[in-house]
Parts: sequence; C-alpha cells; structure tokens
Amino acid sequence: MRYLIRVSRVQTAERSVSAKDEERALSKIQEELTKPFGFLGSWQTVETGAEILSVESNAVYPTGPLPDGLMMLSVKTAAKQLGISYTTLYGLMNGGEIEYVRIGQRRLLSRDALQKFIETNSQTGYSRYER
Repeated sequence: MRYLIRVSRVQTAERSVSAKDEERALSKIQEELTKPFGFLGSWQTVETGAEILSVESNAVYPTGPLPDGLMMLSVKTAAKQLGISYTTLYGLMNGGEIEYVRIGQRRLLSRDALQKFIETNSQTGYSRYER
C-alpha cells in the first residue's frame, strides 16, 4: 500500500537582523525562508503532526470491467484479469487449455474464451489424493 501523508511541523528560531526598519528586517527574514538553506541556523521544533490524505494500492492489476469494453484482450491484460502471470497464461494457451486468436505475431484472447476457461475449470468441494 502507498499512503500520501501530510506532515506539518511548527518551529521557532530567534535571530538578530541588521536593518534600517522593521519592514526591512522582516523582508530579510522572509527572503531567507524561501531558500532551502540559509543563515537562520538551528530550529527548535514546537509541535508536529501527521495526517493520512489518501491510500492507494500498490497492485497493478485493473479492477472492475475490462477497459473500453474490448472484445479481444492482449495476453498481459487477460492474465491480469485472471490473476495469473502472463507466462502461465502462455502455457495454458500452448497446451490448448484456452482458446486464442493469432493476428500477425500477436495472440489475443476473447472475453468469451476467458469465461469458458473459468467455467470449465471451476470446481467445488475438495479432493483427496488417491494412494
């Protein structure tokens, strides 16, 4: 999982600044605060806080309906939808366990072929190993 977190920290620092008036003194400090490093030196942390803004999954698998309602899917997309590696899917295709269409060098799978494969290989209950 990836978390987007906002961290806030209140810090204080006291410094002496040479200037002709208060406005110029504050202006010097404001200018220094825009730089990543400056003459202000060490800071004392007064308060800290953190809040989670959002959470996103690291999974790269698409969820929900297939993209754009495509009739034919690439091997990678079909494998993601089945929750298996594309190497495993190529093995199933090469073994004749799942139908595919060859267009040029590409192999594509229809939604119907995926559904048929799922229905054919769905099982209920459990099995014992026979000895």
